[in-house]
Amino acid sequence: DTSTPARTATRTMSLVVSAALSVTTTSLNSATANSAFSYTLASTGGSGTKTWSVVSGSLPTGAALSTGGVLSGAVAATGSYSFTVRVTDGASRTADQALTLVVVTAVSISTVSLPAGTVNTLYSTMIAATGGTGTFTWSATGLPSGLSINSSTGVVSGTAAAATTVTVSFTATDNGTPVRSATRSLSLVVAAPLVIST
Repeated sequence: DTSTPARTATRTMSLVVSAALSVTTTSLNSATANSAFSYTLASTGGSGTKTWSVVSGSLPTGAALSTGGVLSGAVAATGSYSFTVRVTDGASRTADQALTLVVVTAVSISTVSLPAGTVNTLYSTMIAATGGTGTFTWSATGLPSGLSINSSTGVVSGTAAAATTVTVSFTATDNGTPVRSATRSLSLVVAAPLVIST
């Protein structure tokens, strides 16, 4: 003020400096077809209430992204689905992140029966599985003495020393994220060798 006498005014104001807004979720766990899933997306920085949206690409049928950042649903069709999400803060700042949702089938052991074995004779058969992601790790409980399962190939082999009938529980576990597994119980008969008694 240039008048005489000079007059002044003072006001105190608040200045907020926020960290840059960014999406910290950079990858998603795979989902199982026809099974419910829910992933919460995360961000850092920015200020105020944050809202989420899909700005390019598209979610598979059965999936949805809430404004609160929860990606959820149940997808029937397997495949790899790519899209870009955007988070917007209370000051209208935005950050984008490209994501991919992989939908796979559930793990299932496809072998439904085991061939019979013979005492003191080499036995070998492969247990098979489908679905999941990557390779399988195998385990078995209840195998008769002398037989074992290869954890990498699923091959049951060895030589049984005694005749028996047992129920063996086989488990196949994939190496996806998260891991998926399946268990199936199968009957195994080990018979005494056939001999002519006359």
